[in-house]
Amino acid sequence: MVKISKEQFNTGRWLAGKLGPPLLFGSMIYLGLLILRVYGTALFARTYVGPAQQIVILAYVLAMLLAAWGYQQVLTGWVSWSRNPLLMRKFLFYNGGAAAIVADHLLNDQYSGWGRPLFSVLYDITFGLSVVLLLFFAAAILISLIVKYWSGKTSPVSEQPKAVRFSTEPSLGKQGKDKLNREGFAEHIARTIEKHASSANEGALTIGLFGPWGSGKTSIFDLMEKKLEEESRSSTVIVRFQPWFFGKDYMNLIPEFLNKLIDSVKVHSKGYDPGLIRDLKSYRKLLTPLSLRPPGMIISLKDLPQDAEFSKDYTDADAMRVQIVERLKFAKIKLLVFIDDLDRLDNKEIQMVFKLVRMVADFPNTTYIIAMDEEIIVNSLAQMYSKEFAKDVGKDYLEKFIQVPLYIPACDMELLSVLGWELIEPILVAEKIALNQIHVRDILMQMEISPRNLQRLSNLLQVYLPLLKKEIYAMDLISLLAIKVAKPGLFEFILKHSDYFLGKVRNMESQADFRKKVRSLYASYYKILDKMFPLMDNNELKKEWELQKRIGTPEHFWTYFMYSTPSNKLSESDLDTFYAALEEGGSEAELQEAHLINKTSSHILHKKLQEKIAASKVSRNQLLYIFFTEKFNSRYDKGSYSNYSEGQTLISLFKFLYINTGNQSNFNVLFYKKPTNLALLGRVYEQHNSIEGLKQDIQSYLSVHFTYPLLREHHEEDIRRIFRAWSETAQEDEKCKQLRAISTQYGLDAIIRFLMTDLVIEDIKLLDAYVNVLEYVPISVINKGLSGLEHITSNKDMNQEFTKSSNRYLIILSYMHNTMYNFVLQALTQIYTSSGTPEHKFSQAIDRLCELGDSELIGDIRSLHNQIQLHNHNQEAQIDP
Repeated sequence: MVKISKEQFNTGRWLAGKLGPPLLFGSMIYLGLLILRVYGTALFARTYVGPAQQIVILAYVLAMLLAAWGYQQVLTGWVSWSRNPLLMRKFLFYNGGAAAIVADHLLNDQYSGWGRPLFSVLYDITFGLSVVLLLFFAAAILISLIVKYWSGKTSPVSEQPKAVRFSTEPSLGKQGKDKLNREGFAEHIARTIEKHASSANEGALTIGLFGPWGSGKTSIFDLMEKKLEEESRSSTVIVRFQPWFFGKDYMNLIPEFLNKLIDSVKVHSKGYDPGLIRDLKSYRKLLTPLSLRPPGMIISLKDLPQDAEFSKDYTDADAMRVQIVERLKFAKIKLLVFIDDLDRLDNKEIQMVFKLVRMVADFPNTTYIIAMDEEIIVNSLAQMYSKEFAKDVGKDYLEKFIQVPLYIPACDMELLSVLGWELIEPILVAEKIALNQIHVRDILMQMEISPRNLQRLSNLLQVYLPLLKKEIYAMDLISLLAIKVAKPGLFEFILKHSDYFLGKVRNMESQADFRKKVRSLYASYYKILDKMFPLMDNNELKKEWELQKRIGTPEHFWTYFMYSTPSNKLSESDLDTFYAALEEGGSEAELQEAHLINKTSSHILHKKLQEKIAASKVSRNQLLYIFFTEKFNSRYDKGSYSNYSEGQTLISLFKFLYINTGNQSNFNVLFYKKPTNLALLGRVYEQHNSIEGLKQDIQSYLSVHFTYPLLREHHEEDIRRIFRAWSETAQEDEKCKQLRAISTQYGLDAIIRFLMTDLVIEDIKLLDAYVNVLEYVPISVINKGLSGLEHITSNKDMNQEFTKSSNRYLIILSYMHNTMYNFVLQALTQIYTSSGTPEHKFSQAIDRLCELGDSELIGDIRSLHNQIQLHNHNQEAQIDP
């Protein structure tokens, strides 16, 4: 049977994901062509002349031009011949359609040739173009392979996947392609602004563009600016002002804005008035000292008393502003000012921007479009203008300032998830990790992650995935990082309450209260959290979760919160080093093992090794098996050996090798360099005695090596396991012979504990136990072994002896030896008196008791038993003569 590696399987899945949809598309086209051949034969076989022929040819030419335009759009994304054509989805669909046409033409077309009907000729042309497309596709595949091979020979790092770049674009950019269907909204707002600007206005219009942080406000600015530049007249000046760029000196905001305005007028206004530029510069100079006044002092001429006295600077600045207003009216310049990142400013800076818009630069024919997170700005204004920080105060102030509030429509989560996959997929490809696209997109949709957070998610994934990919489950890592960027509070909540998420809290009521709390605080995330942390709902821990290294397992949880594998946790490279030392031989493997145990613990090391057994090669498992067996046998000590984890690793290795190789030598390794150590054999039998052929191998080995002196050299727990393995596999006559010999030579104490296990102190149960002892121990040995004990005939006597002696088995045997004959006789008497019938099992025990036992009551028991059987036989004969 051919085994497929994980890498080959992932490659197959990747190819199926890329080629499957185009092949399905081609199959649908082929089926459609067949249907047309069946039902449209008369239509396509007709001869068209005159206008009808011209219309058909024109329609065909237009269709081909449209197809060529679409194909050209596909090829614009082809940056180089080294790019894998299989990554170009639309390119594959075109070739899927071309393949369908070629197949149909070759298999089904009967009207080829220039002398045929018009549709046949056009179909021949289409066939030729389709062949060209397929040849180009084949050439693209071949060239990409050659380029990849050649670059692999010439570059020492070419074998590594092409580095995926971090997403650093702060916005879409004017040349960017809108993938979230926001262009229509942006164009509508741009046209509305342009319509407003086309008529003269005495004061500035203030538009607020509201949206949460990272929702794409800057990208909408880009789309609006692009549309305005395409449609606006030459007199329109567009200014992009980002006050956040000017650091902590909020007093420079007004002069810097005027600088930006001056530069924009020079660049975007043809034939601008030099006097306007001169006045703006003077205005900037006059306003610089005014900006040094205390914050909160927004001056309006209407608010001042009639007899107020003004400073000369202020009077000059106001006069200059009036002069600038007149020049702007005369010049007919339209100003469109985009102010971005207002929600990144501190309270004083926000206040200064409001002063700029409402007083300093309240020019005619001017439109301010200010992007902000409404909640942040309202809170900021509340802190400045309300002693109690009342949000209503901040909201009222903002409503007076913003004349046209616009709210960004919520992004289509389906489109957002597609964009997210486009950012994440190259990272997965570079790290050779195959994930289901639908599952990843489903996570992104459920979390309602913003466009900017998609960028941050992909950047985080580029950092964490290469570090942790061997130690984590990639889908869980994506989910956790999405939570980190979209809901940082939830990320910290998971860390703080890890015991609840991992199901470590055993108090059911507390765990139920916690689940209610999570549903209340993070309702929209609960479904994802339930998938990530199934133990939170009191589910049983499944082995496959640990093998997959899921975040919801206690063993792997903390790995997801580290920059790399925790210092006290084993990594894949640690195990690879240990395996390499095993293959080299010598003492290096012991040193590596000691290092790994010191780094973590023996339990963690062996748990990790056990997880790897099923996926490892037979040769590697054999080396590991011999290494630990030799170590076990050399260090085994009757009184102190208790390395349970190492023993379990050996048992797991034995099971794997015994089943997968069927090699008798793997059984013999159990006694590596120490054939007298039967401890591993007993443990193997205890856990895996159902394996086919194992009982026979154990029986064969123990029939030669099993002796009582050898048995006594083992740990007490192992003695019981070994005896059970021998007792259940040995032939009955050999077993009886050897046990009688052991009891005769070593006494009743040597054997009684193995024959009297799991006793129930009930006379009917004790009868079976007593008969079992008589089967394997001569009655003379029993009498000799019990000679030193008191004559125990009741439960009371037995309980008193328990307080005096530690040999529980002899006390119970003494009770059985002194009472079972009386018990049987009384039971038979009751059955005889009531004309009853003894159970078959009870009758068998009586027969064995009379045959093996030693009591003066045996004659009476046998006689009464025979009478009962004879009476029952006669009754049966009368009923059925």
